[in-house]
Amino acid sequence: MINSTNIRGYINFLHFKKYSAPATEELQRRWAILSDAEIASQLQGLYQHWGIDTTTGLLYEQEFYQAVAPLSSATLQQPQQAQQQAPQPQQTPLPPPPAYDYAAPQARSNKTVLYVGIIVLLALAGAFAFYTTNKKPDNTTTAQKPDTAKTAPAPVKQTATEPEEPVLAETETDEVNKGVIHNLLKAEESKDIGAILDCFSPDMQQYWDINYPSQEELTRRYTSVWDKSADGKHQRVRLKKTGDNTYDMYADYEFFSIKDQVTKTVKAHVRYVFDKYNKIIKTYNVK
Repeated sequence: MINSTNIRGYINFLHFKKYSAPATEELQRRWAILSDAEIASQLQGLYQHWGIDTTTGLLYEQEFYQAVAPLSSATLQQPQQAQQQAPQPQQTPLPPPPAYDYAAPQARSNKTVLYVGIIVLLALAGAFAFYTTNKKPDNTTTAQKPDTAKTAPAPVKQTATEPEEPVLAETETDEVNKGVIHNLLKAEESKDIGAILDCFSPDMQQYWDINYPSQEELTRRYTSVWDKSADGKHQRVRLKKTGDNTYDMYADYEFFSIKDQVTKTVKAHVRYVFDKYNKIIKTYNVK
């Protein structure tokens, strides 16, 4: 099994298979800090990104095991042979224990101390009981009424219940706008720039940090993102209406980082604002 003990060598092995060159020290280090579960998950993403099917991946792992197994067995045999050949040290007999001196005073056992302590406590308890039983009552003391004020239950405070966030009524227009958002997410995952631009208004006012972007600027922005990542997917998408023609999208965005060669997941919270023609006129990240 590929795990944290052999991942550096296996990544180097795969890199030779893919590029006929060793992997960089930085790439090996990034893999070495992952846990065994993360390594198993990230390897599947790496196989998919490099076009390696499951069967080929298993064959690569088996080939890697066969390559490193002779080295491991030879390394283990050498210390075992050296241990067998090494001369065994002669054992010197230990001196006999000293004779027990029955005449010497011995320390009292803990049980004896415990029994004495119990007897003393019982004697004190008996003396106290005898004293309290034969003591005459003091007639000068007056009976005191119980203080009921301290024992009365405290009044329950009435707390106001926080009003729940109102659910905005949705219309057919809202359903159409939500459908446009889903179409945009699918177009982004398939990298269809034409379908992406079709979801935006020609008079776009804001795209994230770009104000009044042109279609050329939007195309350049998407191309730049695609050059740095692959296999982008929106998981567990949830849309919520937050105002007139305004919707918040919550999702887990998963992608493969080309720079780090690992799959990453980030929490996405994006707002979309539509015009009256069911086109997105604003979209930006909600912090």
